[in-house]
Amino acid sequence: MKKIKIVLVILLIFSIYVIFKVEDNNRNYYINQKINKIYELKDKNI
Repeated sequence: MKKIKIVLVILLIFSIYVIFKVEDNNRNYYINQKINKIYELKDKNI
């Protein structure tokens, strides 16, 4: 019984870690897209 609990806890921690990594990557991608848009607008103005 104790082993099962340990495995569950590890799985939970791992899944939370993965979710946060994915969220982080999505946010970074979104921010990069915004920055690229801003630079494109600046280039057009020049």
